[in-house]
Amino acid sequence: MKRGMNKKAQAGIESKTINWIIAFMVLLAVGLGIYFFMEKAGTIGTNIPGAEEAISQGCAMAASSGLQQTYCTQLRQLANDKYITCDKAKENGITIDSALVDSLNSACSGMEEERKIKILRECSQGDFEGDKKVMINGKTCIKWGEGTCFGLGGTWKEECVNEKEEDKSASVIDKFGKPGENYKCCVII
Repeated sequence: MKRGMNKKAQAGIESKTINWIIAFMVLLAVGLGIYFFMEKAGTIGTNIPGAEEAISQGCAMAASSGLQQTYCTQLRQLANDKYITCDKAKENGITIDSALVDSLNSACSGMEEERKIKILRECSQGDFEGDKKVMINGKTCIKWGEGTCFGLGGTWKEECVNEKEEDKSASVIDKFGKPGENYKCCVII
């Protein structure tokens, strides 16, 4: 009489086979889950607008709302150490969709002194203080401050603080390279 496997041994083999099949299916499910998660995670960053798109949208909103001050003087970060105002967007390859862009760009030319004051304020006491690499509309802070107290490495005298704010950005050197009218308020260190 041939001896076969007893029922207990046969049940153990079937149990091991079922356990292996279940373990394989769990590993397959985990592997597929990781694969699909990684596939989805790779596309998450594509929905975030880049700096150019953010500038385009922000400038379009300022233009369509007629916010000349914001359009002409608000600094927008284009790259790590590069900032621009909306009227300089086209020079940097950024398109702004608004019918008012041309009129606002020409209006910005009348706000050069106001823009310079704001930029010099940022360069001397704001976020860019002491940073020589920062470019604003294609010029460094030092270049923006040429001929001004800040550009000469000076500070404004305490007794001059009550004078017009615009004087802080005014040239302290005249067109001949000699001390000008505002030189008395600048302390060069």
